[in-house]
Amino acid sequence: MFRRRRATRVPKEGRHRGLIRNLSMKVFHGTVYNKPIVRPLVDVNKDTNDAGDGFYTCPDESYAKIIGMDRANQPEYDYFYVNTYVFDDEGAESVKPKRFKGDEEWAQFVLECRTDRYDGEFYPIIYMPSADAQLKEAIDLYERMLESGDVDYSVLLRMMNPDRLSEQIVFKSQDCADEYLKLERFCEYDKHEGPGIEKLPDAVPEGVRKGPQRI
Repeated sequence: MFRRRRATRVPKEGRHRGLIRNLSMKVFHGTVYNKPIVRPLVDVNKDTNDAGDGFYTCPDESYAKIIGMDRANQPEYDYFYVNTYVFDDEGAESVKPKRFKGDEEWAQFVLECRTDRYDGEFYPIIYMPSADAQLKEAIDLYERMLESGDVDYSVLLRMMNPDRLSEQIVFKSQDCADEYLKLERFCEYDKHEGPGIEKLPDAVPEGVRKGPQRI
């Protein structure tokens, strides 16, 4: 269980300009990148993630911490971080987000993205179950099915077991990330000790962060 040493809310005057249009949803991003991600970038992830490249968030802060801890599971990292955003999900309805259920359509989409085969419709924002990191068996079977010309997504779906998975919200469009995500707070966690320090996003230099984005 991770605890914060202090929990300081971002002062109203220090919040990112234009932060709140709705207070309808908070989303979280776990990372080893050690500065607040004021402007999330959608083109820095692997093309073979669950939904291809994009900026990945989740509505569950605990799950974001698990993701951050998992990414910090390397000797060179002692800390991981969680960025919290206000997501204007009501405004985002104007771009008609894609909502995948944990069904065969989702299984096909994830397997095609994970194997760099997806060439279907572009979705600016995607709501979807987060595929388990341990997908090797399902991907291996999928590859064999493709070779045989008989892909049974019902079998693959049972292997992927989406009922036990957490939800994620993926931003594929840079315009959508800029328009509908506003940074609210930034927390640091020591992977060895657990306590976290909340840092204010307005402490970063004015303007967009430069340099590589380790997410």
